[in-house]
Amino acid sequence: LIPSSQPTGGILTSAVAVWLIPSQNTSSYSYTLDHSDIVPLPRWACIPHIQGTFYPPKMQVLALYPQTTCFYPAIVHQPPTAENPNVYKMHFFDDDYPDGRVRYQDVAVRFVVSNGV
Repeated sequence: LIPSSQPTGGILTSAVAVWLIPSQNTSSYSYTLDHSDIVPLPRWACIPHIQGTFYPPKMQVLALYPQTTCFYPAIVHQPPTAENPNVYKMHFFDDDYPDGRVRYQDVAVRFVVSNGV
């Protein structure tokens, strides 16, 4: 992501230009997004009394699914603890075992964000 502040018709904008470069030596694509369309990743520790840094159990969030680069809706099962202060235990939608048991995944606190719900 590359921030830009380019005048557009005499109006200064604060948009973010995103370039996607496909493989196979094909041409690249460019998209311009407004800052309100981007959810920043946290840069701080999980602190219960500071809004936006701590998500309690049963809260719906977006979290990075393990071993991927994609954020998916999830429910917080267990927030970080004193023994493990940097990891949430999450339940991702449609990620249960075939026999119906719930599967919980560990996700680093820096990869858990509010989904606005």
